[in-house]
Amino acid sequence: MAYPVLNTQNISGYQNLPLSNNNNQGTNNPQLANKTVAINEDLQITSGLASSNNNDYSSFIQSYSNFADNITIKKQLGKGIQGIVFKGYFKYNGSAKQKIAVKTTKNTKSIKDLAGQQIDRSYAKDTIDEINTLLKLRHSENVVKIISAFEEEIAGNFFKFKVHIVMELASISLKDYRQLRVDRKTNISKENGNYAMKECLSGVRDCDKLKIHHDDIHAGNFLMFFPQQKIKLCDFGLLSTYNSQQSGYSMSVRTISIVIQFINDCSLSNEIFEFFISTTKTNISRKYNLSLQEAENHPDYLIEAKEKIAEFLNANQQLAETLVDSEKYCRENKDTCLADKIISEIEEKSTCKPLTPLKKVKKHGGCVVS
Repeated sequence: MAYPVLNTQNISGYQNLPLSNNNNQGTNNPQLANKTVAINEDLQITSGLASSNNNDYSSFIQSYSNFADNITIKKQLGKGIQGIVFKGYFKYNGSAKQKIAVKTTKNTKSIKDLAGQQIDRSYAKDTIDEINTLLKLRHSENVVKIISAFEEEIAGNFFKFKVHIVMELASISLKDYRQLRVDRKTNISKENGNYAMKECLSGVRDCDKLKIHHDDIHAGNFLMFFPQQKIKLCDFGLLSTYNSQQSGYSMSVRTISIVIQFINDCSLSNEIFEFFISTTKTNISRKYNLSLQEAENHPDYLIEAKEKIAEFLNANQQLAETLVDSEKYCRENKDTCLADKIISEIEEKSTCKPLTPLKKVKKHGGCVVS
């Protein structure tokens, strides 16, 4: 599903919900006043953008009074280095309607002038960078959507504030889905594996196009959305930017490893794909007394690498060939994005079948029931 980039004034299915303009509560920043939040009537996505021109933190951030008036926090979902993630609801016409996720950062320092206006948010660089990055990536169908962001001054402390980042709520993470699948003894078909690989790499490809390095790629940061049948990359709290193609390559390799583990339920090295590539080259080098560079050009290298990886892809030989051939091609053609190359190959040569929701299971007397 392609989500619109808003001007919300003239989009069918959206309504502008006026928020409180009392910018004396929660912040003294006059830029946070007179904003609106748009809510999608089909409850699939919302956006805090009052216009399509809100492309950075300063124009996107809202007063905390707007948060308090319109958002209800229900329970904690997770906790990380940068903050805590909660499940909540966006209130519309006085009732709880839209399910959302809210990431609340830890207390962040700020510097103010004598009039009490914030003049330096450099201490909040990680949070500001994360929000700016989510705004840049809002066109992507495989990166979690940012809805709104709110600044909250800490009561009694005029030099600290929190930021609440409101995002769309996922159904389950790739990590938890894998565990449910293990509990249910449900296998991943070749078509499911192709789909998972394509979806996960799509988010990485969109990051790579903007030279954004997601420095925390793991199964818990890929979120699954049902019934949209999408997998989206989240949590950009440790991001960085780069000029070299190497970072895009490393993100792709890491993601491939995660999907291989997801398909196989294995618990080997997190860099399992890179491990297979390097050990195969070493084996061929020793077997034929070749240098590593010579080994990767030996015909047995590609055959052996594909066979090893296919075993961990539940005999999906075609996907294994796509991964190995694409990896070799991209090392020889440095300007080619590995994620983009694999996605193109899957779309051209393979059949994809979306994963379906799994119910949680309970164990009673040794039996597993749904």
